[in-house]
Amino acid sequence: MSELSQEDIDALLNVRKHPLAECESCPFVDRPMAATQGPDNSEVIFVSRSPGYHEAMTGKPFAGPSGKVLDFMLGEHGVTRKDLRLTNVVLCAPTSNNKVPKEAIKACKPRLDDDLSSASLIIAGGAEAIASVFGKARSIQSVRGYRHTLPSGKTVVATNNPALVIRDDGVFPNLRSDFKRAFNPAPPPKL
Repeated sequence: MSELSQEDIDALLNVRKHPLAECESCPFVDRPMAATQGPDNSEVIFVSRSPGYHEAMTGKPFAGPSGKVLDFMLGEHGVTRKDLRLTNVVLCAPTSNNKVPKEAIKACKPRLDDDLSSASLIIAGGAEAIASVFGKARSIQSVRGYRHTLPSGKTVVATNNPALVIRDDGVFPNLRSDFKRAFNPAPPPKL
């Protein structure tokens, strides 16, 4: 087996990881990725910030402890991963500082918009996902607790990133009620 030349390495790094992503302008172009998974025509999509360590190692979204939290939340409502799409605002794992720069979000935005296009229900987990879905930054607390309707007619339920439960179990009740709101909402009140 021959070694790759610098030219070959550069060519490989400039290959788009998704046809709609602008990887050539992304600071994460050389980082491992976890591609969107689930049925292309799914009406439900869960979107979070970025792949973590386990996701980067396996190439699958929500492959680590946060995935176990997500599976538990879905299972409480008779839903499995096969019933929805799973993605992140950016497909590639951040560097060791765990920050996701605006350039990475912008580079992945056309791909994210395409991933969200078939969904009628979007569950946005975390501040970056909420900002990407709503089109502007909003605090989690200002938008969670409701089913929002976007101008496109899509329903959005905002919640915390499941990874947060690993560090702060106090958000577990919020996550649980948000998933209930997404999959088993209370009927509208009769006034």
